Amino acid sequence: MGLKGNFIVNTVKGDVVFTYAKIQNFGGNVDSINLSVFFTGNSDDDLAPGAMKNFTFTPDMSSASSLLDQGYAHLKTLPLFSGAEDA
Repeated sequence: MGLKGNFIVNTVKGDVVFTYAKIQNFGGNVDSINLSVFFTGNSDDDLAPGAMKNFTFTPDMSSASSLLDQGYAHLKTLPLFSGAEDA
């Protein structure tokens, strides 16, 4: 799973537009989950050039949704992910 859209990410080369975002890793506790999100232009290649950013959210431990699903739902609420669709 991942998200597709136009994501403008500030990198060492300035602002770059990426078209795919994927939660690469996540961890934390009941109060806070950290998401490591990899941005790239190619959903099929984990080794493609890209950028990594971290985001944090408070999980709902009583939810039937997995932490990963909650993470993607949280990302969609952020301005950077405005208009993002499931990929």
